[in-house]
Amino acid sequence: MSSNLADDLKGWIPYKTYEEADELYCKWLFVGNKTFTEPFFDETIAKCKSLPQNSTLKQCISHSILLTEWSPSIETIAPSAIIFHVSRCKSTLLSQLLGIDAENIILAEVPILDEILRWGFNNKIEDKILLYLQSAISFYGAKRISTQQRLFIKTDSWHIHFYHQYRKLYPTIPFIFLYRNPEEVIRSHQKHRGMHAVPGLIEPAIFGIDQSTINYNDLDDYITIVLETYFSSVYNIVQNDPLANLINFTEDIMNVVEKTAQLTQMNDVNNLRVEMEKRLLYHSKNIESKYVEEATVLPLKSAQLKRCYTLYEQLEEIRLNK
Repeated sequence: MSSNLADDLKGWIPYKTYEEADELYCKWLFVGNKTFTEPFFDETIAKCKSLPQNSTLKQCISHSILLTEWSPSIETIAPSAIIFHVSRCKSTLLSQLLGIDAENIILAEVPILDEILRWGFNNKIEDKILLYLQSAISFYGAKRISTQQRLFIKTDSWHIHFYHQYRKLYPTIPFIFLYRNPEEVIRSHQKHRGMHAVPGLIEPAIFGIDQSTINYNDLDDYITIVLETYFSSVYNIVQNDPLANLINFTEDIMNVVEKTAQLTQMNDVNNLRVEMEKRLLYHSKNIESKYVEEATVLPLKSAQLKRCYTLYEQLEEIRLNK
C-alpha cells in the first residue's frame, strides 16, 4: 500500500472469504467504476474477473481485520434500506427497477456478506462479525460515480434469520419484507430449487431446524418447514419493529417502487416510469428473456402448509390494517 490508502483501495472490493487456522481471510477483486446492474452479485463478480487487474497469477488477499482498518478511508454511502424476502416474491424485480435510477447502488445477494454472517454464526463470534459485515458493506457502497446517493441491500432469503445483526448495525433505516402465498413459493421451487430449499446447502441450524429431523426424500416438506421459520420470524419482527414494512407479492410492483421511494427519500419515480415499464416485460432474473407467468407444477398436501398459511394470514392482517 502507498501512503494514500484511499487511492490504493479505489475500485477494489473484498469478494470472497476463506478460513485458515480459525481466522477469516478475504480475496479482493477490482471492479473499477462498474455499476452493479446484474440481477445477482455473483454475476457481477464473474464479469469483473475478466478485467486486466484481475487477470493475473497473483491474488490479492488480506486478513479480514484489515476490512475494519481500511474501510474508514473509503468514501461510502450508508444503506438507505435493506430488502428481506421469503424468496420468489419479486425481490429481484424490485432491486432491478431500483437499479434503473443512476442515483442508486444495488447490492443483490452479495456472496461475501453471506459468508461473513454464516462464519460468525458457526463460530459464535458476534461483535467481530458485525465489524466485518459493516466494513464489507462500506466497500460495496463506495461512491464510484458522482450521481450515486443511495444504497439498497437485497439479502439472501435466509438473512431473515440475521435480522438482529443488520438491525444492530442500522437501527434507523427502513427494512422491507417481501412475502408471498406459501404454496406459490413452493410451486416455484418445484421448478427450480434455491439453495435454502435443498437440505444441507444452508446450515439447518440457521433456520432453527434440527438436522436429525430432516426428511431428505421430501423436498417440498423441507421448504415448507423453512418457509414456516421465515414467516414466523417476520411476524415477530413486524410486531416489534416500527421501521419494518410488509409488502405482498400481489401488490403492483410500480406501487411497491413508489412506496420504497417514499421510505428512502428517493426522487419522484415518474421520470423513470417508462424505462421501468420496459424492464417489466422481461424476466427479473434474466433480462434477455420475456416474462412468462409460472405454471402450476405438482399438487401439494394441504397439511404441510397449515402453519405457513396461518402465519401468512397473520402477516396479511397486519399489512392491510396499517
